Amino acid sequence: MALAMTSVCDTTLLITFRFPPSEEVRQKITRLLQRELSQRLLVPSIVSTEYIKAAGRKVGIEAAVTHIHELESRGASVTDINRQVALEAGRLLAKHREVPM
Repeated sequence: MALAMTSVCDTTLLITFRFPPSEEVRQKITRLLQRELSQRLLVPSIVSTEYIKAAGRKVGIEAAVTHIHELESRGASVTDINRQVALEAGRLLAKHREVPM
């Protein structure tokens, strides 16, 4: 099964989406996330774990879990990733450092 690597997010993206440092960043991240959600954004299961840990400190664990459920209802898919997918995602992230995913 081939996966579109441009649609794999990391913890930083989710944290920045929920807790943007500025209005400008909020707008950019929202546009990016909407585009990626329309193409079935993949959220590695470890990213969900890290997000719940970090966001749970700010808004509570149940609210952080709800955030993940909201993303799933908008088209995200929490998934395990294998070695091949992880290596390719790493390559893409290294090439596109300006993209927070």
